[in-house]
Amino acid sequence: MRLWLADYAARTGIDCVYAEAPGRSTVSGGTDGRLLGHLRDLGWDVLGSGRNPDGHRVARLRLAAAPSPGLAVLIYCTVPAATRRGLEEDAR
Repeated sequence: MRLWLADYAARTGIDCVYAEAPGRSTVSGGTDGRLLGHLRDLGWDVLGSGRNPDGHRVARLRLAAAPSPGLAVLIYCTVPAATRRGLEEDAR
């Protein structure tokens, strides 16, 4: 999923993708700490932590866009790639 997300962001002209992950504890031995470590290994940057609208503690993540041209052969996507330029033109 990370590969597709980074590729889709690159194709649509978005520099980064943001997400949240459970963040009850960032202790390296805890479940959440292992999850965040795994996400870092996959290329996500952990920006900090906070609470989501429901009050649950979350870690805020960022993934840089990265094109993967060969990915289209493996993943079929029917979602139209709306580019940033196209969205700006639609807003006018």
